[in-house]
Amino acid sequence: MVPPILTDKLAGLRGRERFQRFAWGLCRVLAVALVVLLLACLIDWTIDRFQETAWPIRVGLLAGQGILAAALIVALVMIPLSRPLPDDELSLWVEARNPQFKNRLISSVQLNRPDSRHEGMSRELIGVMTKEAEEQAKGVDFGEVVDNRRFVNGLVFLAPAVLLFAAPFFVWPALFPTLLSRQLLADVEIPRSVYLDVASPEVWPKGEVVRLEVKARGEGLAEEPEGELVIKWERSDMARTRVPLKRAAAEGETATYYAEVPASSVNFTYGAWLGDGRLRTPGTVRYEPRPEVKEDAFVLLPEFCGTTPTGRPYDRPAGQDDIEGIAGSLVRVEIQTQKPVKSASILLTSFDASLAPLGVGGAFIFKEPQRLEIPLDSSKQKGSVVFPLIPAGDKKQAFAPYIAYTIEVVDEYGFENIPKPTRNLRVIQEPRPEVALLREQFPPDTPVDPRFADLYVHTGMPAREGDKIRVAYKCFGPFGLKSAFIEYRKVVQSESGNDEVKQDDWTRLPLPEETRINPKTGQEEDLGAWLPDFGVFAKTPLDRSVPFFPLPSEEPEKKMGRIVGGGRYDLSLKGLITPGGKVLTLSKGDQLEYRVRVMSASGAKDNVSDIRVTTIEDSAGVWDWLTTTWAEQDRIRALAKGQGGVFEKIK
Repeated sequence: MVPPILTDKLAGLRGRERFQRFAWGLCRVLAVALVVLLLACLIDWTIDRFQETAWPIRVGLLAGQGILAAALIVALVMIPLSRPLPDDELSLWVEARNPQFKNRLISSVQLNRPDSRHEGMSRELIGVMTKEAEEQAKGVDFGEVVDNRRFVNGLVFLAPAVLLFAAPFFVWPALFPTLLSRQLLADVEIPRSVYLDVASPEVWPKGEVVRLEVKARGEGLAEEPEGELVIKWERSDMARTRVPLKRAAAEGETATYYAEVPASSVNFTYGAWLGDGRLRTPGTVRYEPRPEVKEDAFVLLPEFCGTTPTGRPYDRPAGQDDIEGIAGSLVRVEIQTQKPVKSASILLTSFDASLAPLGVGGAFIFKEPQRLEIPLDSSKQKGSVVFPLIPAGDKKQAFAPYIAYTIEVVDEYGFENIPKPTRNLRVIQEPRPEVALLREQFPPDTPVDPRFADLYVHTGMPAREGDKIRVAYKCFGPFGLKSAFIEYRKVVQSESGNDEVKQDDWTRLPLPEETRINPKTGQEEDLGAWLPDFGVFAKTPLDRSVPFFPLPSEEPEKKMGRIVGGGRYDLSLKGLITPGGKVLTLSKGDQLEYRVRVMSASGAKDNVSDIRVTTIEDSAGVWDWLTTTWAEQDRIRALAKGQGGVFEKIK
């Protein structure tokens, strides 16, 4: 058995050798790891100067350092430590350093093992040799055999790396700890003297200049008057664009910088750099078209113009012109957009009627436009609104009519429509209706060929005392007809012929409104078509009056009626009265003036026809006039015969 003193000393030698191997390998591992860690921090910092270090890169840096460290530990620490150090090898190291052993140490170790073979050897001699080896070992320090310089060399190798690693802590006390924590995948931002944040919306109108704004803060702003913004277009065939980032406003350690991007329709992302600062996350610009508005306007006629069978007021398209309407009219505006919108409104402009015209040339003062919301349908693309041309009010407050409107829509991104449809609004005076007496014809109510109609016209036919005067007329009112009257008066003659005569006032006789309903039977009659040039229906009996007939609409759901009208009324000379209510007596030689007055549907406008004068005659006087007229009729018959029987038989 190997003496304990030898085994203990050899074990101590083995331990010191292992320590030296471990220290030498560990120092080299630490030195390389520290340098690599510094390089990783530098790589992270360099990339971060231009863009956010991608997560895969950070993970790759950490994984690479781990793999490298593991490989170095295996190669420089574990493998050297795993190499065996048997007693025989250690004994030879000692004997090489201490020749006085003269092979006694190695022999004692080998020959005293339990499995050693001693054939041909003296046990006493082996014991004496072992005893001598023990005695010599007591005075020898086996540890001197170990190369202790490796520990020192390791520290020398490690020291520069440690100093290099420690220097950033003093030079960049805020930066370097952050870089180290980022190597452990901590989600922290690298400290800078300037910090940038996006201050612009993501969505912009298509085809317009984009003004991108960046908020900057930090102590380094004073030294950075201008930066750079780099655009990466969505289309791969477009090169990156660099735009100056200029300062717009500054206050203390905060400032606003802007960059103007030319009009485009291609989406892009952008980064901004100012000093050592940059946008941590790239900004994005996405283009969306502005809403476009197509509008149609209609003038809704007042209630007095009538309504459709469903109760809807009649309307008139405004086309592309300014909108004109009479007092009481409404305006309906219908809009349609090419995309859904969030809201739609119409801005109504009017004068301030409470203020007198001011300024050069008597300029009017405009009121703040009134905003009306336009209700939208479920698609958010269509809507309509109705408003009066003149705002409603009371007598205490003056209200001026609207003079213009502007349509404004806003989409989900807050984009307004450009241009904004605008139209002028104008309140026009309701025109007076038109009324004309039809020409006197003899024989009355006989249709003739238009080419020879003038031959049947006879003006100035006298009226027989106590008989009737047939008055036929036609009228027109663009906004409807309400009623008609016959006005008459006796012509006051001058006694001397030269004196000025004051005529009496007119007596007004209302004309009842005619319908196709027979008043006796209550049933609708088939009277045929309305003949405007005769003031009767085609089948109206000769002895029947049609006092006032406003022609109804042929398409009541689309077009208003009562625009055209007329009548034929037999005015009896019996029972005429003066405006004062006295009986008006007419005798031979007297003259009666008459005319027809027509009221508009609103009742606000009226108009009268020209005045006709009829002379009162007795039966003989009327007969003389008829004789003359018949002679003229003979001439007409001869002419008709010469024209090949154009005319029908004349009674």
